[in-house]
Parts: sequence; C-alpha cells; structure tokens
Amino acid sequence: MFKFNLQSYSTMLEHAKDAGYEFISFTKAKELIIDKPNENDGTCTLRHDIDVNINFALKMAALEANLGIYSTYFLMWRSLFYNLTSRNSQNCVEKIISLGHEIALHYDLGYDTLKGYSTLRSIKEINSQAAWMEQLLRLQGKVRLFSSALADFTYQRNRYCSKVEYI
Repeated sequence: MFKFNLQSYSTMLEHAKDAGYEFISFTKAKELIIDKPNENDGTCTLRHDIDVNINFALKMAALEANLGIYSTYFLMWRSLFYNLTSRNSQNCVEKIISLGHEIALHYDLGYDTLKGYSTLRSIKEINSQAAWMEQLLRLQGKVRLFSSALADFTYQRNRYCSKVEYI
C-alpha cells in the first residue's frame, strides 16, 4: 500500500521532473492553454486544497520550492481546522507566498447549498471572500480567483489539450 508522506511526495515530484515535466502555476496554465494550445505537452499544474492543516501545507510548499516547483494553494475562508485570522495561519500564508507559490480561494459551495443561496448570491460571496482574504492577509492583488474562470479554463483545456494526465 502506498503511504503518502513528505518523502513519498518528494520522490513522486522528482520522478515527474526526471521524466521532463515542467511544473507551472494555475495562472500560467490558463494563459498557456488559451494563448499557446499546442505548446502544453509536458506541463504539470499542482493545486493543493488546504482543508485541514495549513502547517503541513507550509511544509509541502517548502519541499516544492527546494525542488524548484511552484504550485497553487487553495485556502478556505471557512475551515473547521484552521483560522485564517490567526497569527499562525497568516505567517504560514506569508511564507508560502515568499517561497514563490500562488494563493487562491478554496470556496465551499456546499455551504451555499445548505443555506439555499442563489447563484448570484454565491458569486457575491466568492468575490467578498477573496477581497476579505486579500485585506486580512495583506495580499492586495495576490489572491487568485479561479472559481469564475474555472469553467472557461476547463472548456479551453478540453478543447485544446490533446492529452491531459493526472498523477
């Protein structure tokens, strides 16, 4: 049975690099897929949905940076396990960014469903949460919003990418 830990994750990333994969951010992936659809072979986009442990996310970010790999960390505004307003969380986010990674909003549509929110209300909540994260974490213009762009991103990926692999 495969055991996931930092060592096995590092080994997996090293194998991917040895196989010639280039790791790119979500922002760069969207640009590449739309602007240069025939030049995307051999690229890998890493995203991390941080649902539980922001401290472990920082360890992963440091490991990736040491390998010259940069990814996108999706943080939750409403998490049962961490609080973005805490000093610890803010320090972790600042360090993740300083290592060269992107920060994005990990929006929980399940909450909206439970509350019976309309699509328009959800869109307003997404924008509000992203703005709040930018203000709280002093990240003006650095919190990426992919929820509204994701449908276009997925469409373009399916339209232009001849081969999409998940590892």
